[in-house]
Amino acid sequence: MEDGQYHVTYSGTAQGSIISPILANIYLNELDKHMMDFKKSFDTGSARRRNPEHRKAEAQKYYIKKKYAPTWKTLDRSEKSKIRKQVKSLEKTMVNIPYADPFDPQYRRLSYVRYADDFLVGIIGSKNDALRIKDNIAKFLSERLSLSLSAEKTLITHSAKRAKFLSFGITVARNNNPRRNSKGTLTRTHNYCVKLLIPKESW
Repeated sequence: MEDGQYHVTYSGTAQGSIISPILANIYLNELDKHMMDFKKSFDTGSARRRNPEHRKAEAQKYYIKKKYAPTWKTLDRSEKSKIRKQVKSLEKTMVNIPYADPFDPQYRRLSYVRYADDFLVGIIGSKNDALRIKDNIAKFLSERLSLSLSAEKTLITHSAKRAKFLSFGITVARNNNPRRNSKGTLTRTHNYCVKLLIPKESW
């Protein structure tokens, strides 16, 4: 409702009344504080460790470039073509290998967002971490706020699949198609990017 006029919404979650989300925000503020404290203890590591195979291919590429840079103008066409093929081959190898170790046990992250009584927790970690966090939230809600988690709605979803939140589908893209950036370097621009999708039912 806006200025007494009803407008159809095609995405998100419409609220039945104004007071409902306000009361939820007041009461669940304790959960917000708890999750921020939990995040401080959960997050570890400043960055994922480099993938040794990716580092090796990168080192070979820059070694070749550095080696032939001083004499590049004196090389004939066939030699230049051979060197370019070596560099391109190493670039393809680098694109097909993750830059960092996606399963680095020393790197974990937690993100938490809530709207009224709906919340989403995203983690970089193991499935056991996800189960532990779910149990922790259930225990906190039960003991501190006298609330219970819905077994049907509280799900653990792999990032490759869609997690439903406020009628949106949230997923993490897997796209290995490389593109050259402004510097001419092959990169997987859309790989591991978070995507916010509107379900087909809303189309």
